[in-house]
Amino acid sequence: MLRAQILLSVAAAASSLTLTPHNGDEVVDGEYIIILREDVNATVLSGFAKNVGGTSMSIGDKFKAVHAALDTAKLNWVLGQDEIVKEVEHNKIARMASVTEQSMCSAVQVNNVSWGQTRCTTNSPENAVDAFAHDPAWGNNVNIYVVDTGVRCTHEEFAGKCSYGVNTAGGPSTDETGH
Repeated sequence: MLRAQILLSVAAAASSLTLTPHNGDEVVDGEYIIILREDVNATVLSGFAKNVGGTSMSIGDKFKAVHAALDTAKLNWVLGQDEIVKEVEHNKIARMASVTEQSMCSAVQVNNVSWGQTRCTTNSPENAVDAFAHDPAWGNNVNIYVVDTGVRCTHEEFAGKCSYGVNTAGGPSTDETGH
C-alpha cells in the first residue's frame, strides 16, 4: 500500500496541476471541486465522477466539474490526471453578508400588484404596465442558472421551463423556505 501511495505522489508531482490556493476562504475540509477540461465528454465526466466517488455537474457544453470528498492519496491521483482535469480547488463555503431592501420595492404588497419584476420597477400600481412593457419573446433560448435554497418548479410562471440541476448542499431541491 505504501508503494502505491508513493507512486501516486510521484505521478502527481510529475503533473503540472496543483491545488488552487483558497486564499483564506472558509473551506469544507477534504471536499474538492474538480473542474474538467472543456473537451471532456459526458461519458468521461460520468466515469471520472464514479471513480472518485463524487457528483458530476455540467453547465452547457463547456463547464464540467465533479464535487468529491477525497483523501490525500485520491487527491494526489486526481492532480495527476492533467489530460482531463483543468483545475482542482477546495469546496468553499459562501455566506451572505447582508441583505438590503430596495427603496422602490416596499415590504408591503398593495392592490394585488405582483411581487415580480414589474412590482419592483415602478412606484405605484397605476403605472406598472406602462413602466415595464414586457415583450414575451425576451429570454427565448436563454438559460438561467440560479444558486438558491430551492425552487418550486411547479409554479405557474415557470410552466415547464424549470428543471433541477446539481444539488451539492444536500436536502431537497424544492423550495422549502417559502419563496
